[in-house]
Amino acid sequence: MYTPSGFGATPGVPAPESGLPPYGGPPPRRGRSRGKIAAVVVTCAVVAGGAFAVTQAVTGSGPSTSPAASTAASGPTGQAAVLNGALADLSSATSSTPAPAASATATRRVARALIRLRLLGGMYGQYTFETKNGPRTLAFERGTVLSVEGSDVTVKATDGTTWTWVLTGATIVRENGSRTTATNLADGQLVFTAGQVSGTTRDARLVVIRTAATKQAA
Repeated sequence: MYTPSGFGATPGVPAPESGLPPYGGPPPRRGRSRGKIAAVVVTCAVVAGGAFAVTQAVTGSGPSTSPAASTAASGPTGQAAVLNGALADLSSATSSTPAPAASATATRRVARALIRLRLLGGMYGQYTFETKNGPRTLAFERGTVLSVEGSDVTVKATDGTTWTWVLTGATIVRENGSRTTATNLADGQLVFTAGQVSGTTRDARLVVIRTAATKQAA
């Protein structure tokens, strides 16, 4: 039987049939081999994960958009955009400026806004949309004045829908193509009203008195 004592004098010579490395050589590198294997596994996992991430990006199969992103301010569209833009133009063109002193640019802006309002279809409508400051609701109505009591103007549409509009210091009243005052509002007049809705209150930002000859206009 082979014994280590008979082998120690010849370093580097393997023990017969032992399966061991040469005597005096470096120990088995099992730990390092396992480390390499682990590194390869991790690398494969990273590559696979990256490929999966790319697949998600291409196919759109990734996680859904967060609620915060999905509710980002988008602004008004369609008829809501028409109403919002027209009211904004009227406000900027006529704010604190008497009609006779309005500039030519402001006059053209008002005219364009009124033309855009004529494009709004229907007897009445209400739109709510998201803004950077939160939800905003606008409304409009075509109808007949039922009553004018203080700052409240009650208007009835053709189908019987009745809304009450509140006159404010910012209300713009127009008649026969010119700006006028709220004192000219009277029962029985055909009007177009529009403004912002806050809770159950409709602020009359614009009131256009429509004569029989212009009742098809805003």
